[in-house]
Amino acid sequence: MFKCLSILATAMMIVSQAFCIETHVFIRARAKDAKFLGSSIGGAHVIVRNKANQQILAEGKTAGTPGNTAQIMGTSRGRYAPLADEAAAKFDAVLDITEPTFVRIEVLAPANHRQSQVNAAVEIWVIPGKHITGDGVVLEIPGFIIDILTPRTHNYLRLSSINSQPLPIQANIVMMCGCIIQKGGLWNGDKMEVRAIVKKERPAPERRNHDLRSG
Repeated sequence: MFKCLSILATAMMIVSQAFCIETHVFIRARAKDAKFLGSSIGGAHVIVRNKANQQILAEGKTAGTPGNTAQIMGTSRGRYAPLADEAAAKFDAVLDITEPTFVRIEVLAPANHRQSQVNAAVEIWVIPGKHITGDGVVLEIPGFIIDILTPRTHNYLRLSSINSQPLPIQANIVMMCGCIIQKGGLWNGDKMEVRAIVKKERPAPERRNHDLRSG
């Protein structure tokens, strides 16, 4: 009896697998107003879930180059002209599905810079055997990668030490794809405004109360 059950279960698994159709979905993460997040920046972490039961159907990282600058950023690009060339970073999600499936595609990027990470998501239907290739599914990643250089994280600053002199603040800032921001460049630093918010360790309720009373 147990042997019969085992044979039956195996047969059912074979039949089930026979109806699964391997379907490819190219997934890309693109920095807002810039290029793709590729291997040079650690890529973007991608998760594809079945919306019906939250099952993870595919998971991995985008890999490849940031793409062709002229092809991506050119102003003369036509409506249906591709953004990505063959080497441009992507994650090829291979889904084994038996029927049209509603999926949620989540991207956490950039993978190697946690302090600057952004989560983006989109939901689409995927039909068995209908591959989504070419540019594929492109998710936009807003923001910048910011590394604080001065003061360092471990530094503790007393207010008395900066009463008579400016507080130096230095940061390295690039686009989410790692593209360089520079004076007069394609990503022109002259057209960007950068400000730092510096707060004391403790709040000052007395000052706030005074402001409310005087207002």
